[in-house]
Amino acid sequence: MKQMKQTTKNKLTLYIFLAAIAGTFFIPFESPWVRTGVALLIVLLYFFIRRAFIYFVRGARKFEKNDDRCWALFKKAIDARIPSNQALYIATAFIKQNDVDYGISIVRDIVAKQPDTDDGHMAAVTLSMGLWVKNDLEQAIKILKDLQAGGYTNRTLEINLSTYLLEHGDVDEALKVIRKAEENGMLNHGMLDNKLWALIVRNKWDECQPLVTELMDERKPRFPEAYLHCAQVMVHQGRLDQAVTYLRSGAEQKFTNNGSMDQKYLNDLIDALSDPQRRLAWAQAIDDNPVAVASGRAFDVDENGGKNFKVVDEGVAQKALKAKKQAEARDKKKVYDDLDDDREPNTDLNEDDLTPFEDDTAVATETVITDDDLRAMDTSVGDDDDREPNTDVN
Repeated sequence: MKQMKQTTKNKLTLYIFLAAIAGTFFIPFESPWVRTGVALLIVLLYFFIRRAFIYFVRGARKFEKNDDRCWALFKKAIDARIPSNQALYIATAFIKQNDVDYGISIVRDIVAKQPDTDDGHMAAVTLSMGLWVKNDLEQAIKILKDLQAGGYTNRTLEINLSTYLLEHGDVDEALKVIRKAEENGMLNHGMLDNKLWALIVRNKWDECQPLVTELMDERKPRFPEAYLHCAQVMVHQGRLDQAVTYLRSGAEQKFTNNGSMDQKYLNDLIDALSDPQRRLAWAQAIDDNPVAVASGRAFDVDENGGKNFKVVDEGVAQKALKAKKQAEARDKKKVYDDLDDDREPNTDLNEDDLTPFEDDTAVATETVITDDDLRAMDTSVGDDDDREPNTDVN
């Protein structure tokens, strides 16, 4: 509604100035040069009044092209008192990709001046994202819970809150937020990934595969965290080749200040899992540290470990998955009339599923070769959905 009012106001301003310019042709002037001068002054006055919007549009276009000149234009728009909804766009951009403190200062100003408005509430949500980037999780969570207590919520708030709670270790609370969003039909890419994250932290691996399939085969999210979490599930199943495939796709996504990890974190995992001498030790370490890996944090690797880690050939895995789905389809048909059986089909893989397809080359146990050059994981947080997931400026 406010956006419509602002658009109407902008149009009205334009019409008034156009009418003023047209009016100069009906006013008798001693010289046509005087008329031209008056019209020119009106045009210049219009551009002066609209300078904030002009700076904003120019900045947004350069921002979309990853042109660093956008930041100076955005600051000029803020100094020229751009409307709050456009200031929120600028604040989000700064928090996610440039100067976090400057972005926070913008949203704090909006919250202070418009505390009980939609823009004020959205500014508070954006403020929580800035605090998350600054590692002030408790305050970020408090802001969102206070908004909820006051009756305000939206999809971004729900995603952010569940993300902060998972990062804070409050998995039960996060799952409540996720389930509520699911009941309300708000399970978008970011929230679905947060659900997968929660299941990984709880070691509920049997429930993960359907989410992996939906995220990777159907939704194809544009934030790296989802690919990391899906890769974790693949590592747990022994499908290291597929894990590397997901990690490579994740490394191609956009990394921002509010993400859980930087690109180097994923590249380190890719390098280790692709190296025959290190892959088993790293696979074992990844599987032994699901909480740290899911949050993009460093974890210890025993370079002599993983000797008993079972690697599953991807062709074997796909055959087993297909056979299990077919068996479940047959079983479902047999019990179709049993209304009490409302469970989700289990499409995860385990040893019993894989046994019929194993051969000497498909499933192998490799001997780990110690590598003195094992590199420590990079834990720098360059930036979520968020992490503040799936909140790209648009």
